[in-house]
Order: sequence, then C-alpha cells, then structure tokens
Amino acid sequence: MRRIISYNDSISDENLIQLIGESEKYEPESSFSDEQNSTFLEHHRICQLLNDLEFTIESYGLLNFFIDYSDQIIELEELSILLEKIGHKNTKEAIDRALSFYNKNVNTFRYLETNPVDFDSKYKQLEIELNNFYIPLNNSIKILAQQIRKNTNDFFINSNLV
Repeated sequence: MRRIISYNDSISDENLIQLIGESEKYEPESSFSDEQNSTFLEHHRICQLLNDLEFTIESYGLLNFFIDYSDQIIELEELSILLEKIGHKNTKEAIDRALSFYNKNVNTFRYLETNPVDFDSKYKQLEIELNNFYIPLNNSIKILAQQIRKNTNDFFINSNLV
C-alpha cells in the first residue's frame, strides 16, 4: 500500500524531491483538464531531473559529467526549459552557461571520452577555463521544495494527502 503523506510529515527538501522524482510515472487523471495533467507531468519531470542530475553532477563534478555522462546533456537542456517555466531563473541561466561551455568545447569533451594520453593536460585546460563554475541545483531543490509545501495540490493529487 502506498504511504499516505501528511502535511505534518518532516522530510528534507532533497528527500521530498527524490520522493516525487522516483515515484511512479504520472498517469493522466481523467477528471483533470489537459492543462492540469500537463502541469502535473511537468512537475514530476522537474523533480525527476533535479534528483538525477543533482546526484550525478554533485558526485562527479561538471567536467566529468560532460565527459562521462554526455548522454544526459539532453536532460540538462530539458531541465533548463522546465526550470524557466517555474521561475528558477538563476539555475536556468547557470545551466545555459554550462551548456554553452559544453557546446564550445564539445570536440574536446568527445576526445577526452577516449581517455587519451594527454587526458590530464586537456582536462586541466578545461578546468581552468571553467574556473570552478557551479550549477546551483541544490538551490532549485530547496526553492522547489518550498513551492511544493506551499502549493501541495500542484504536485500531489488530493487523495494522497491527509
């Protein structure tokens, strides 16, 4: 049986986003309008992407993400679009700057995927150019968790709340 979530439950911001992001795929509700179903789907997808990408980027770093997880670039682009829709301008702009950096250096990143002999020097060059750039995904997690707590019905169907 699915656990009932209460307004009084104490759950960290990260775990709230993870709970939604890792929950079953949202299935459209027949009693909802297409717009409501689209909103629920987008909210679920934002949580899913934030959960997955924050873990990967924080665990491995942005440069390693671009080298080893380049197949997830499309998800980072999707997250940028979705964050803009919910007003997370700072994180969206940071993602866009990171994607611009990636696109500018895509050939070097692809070259580094092959683990060449000069990997360290090329990596160091990118690291200097990136200059400890940071995507504040945890800020978006915190802000999104606050939005969820304030507007619970925009993220959960009423039957899941007590």
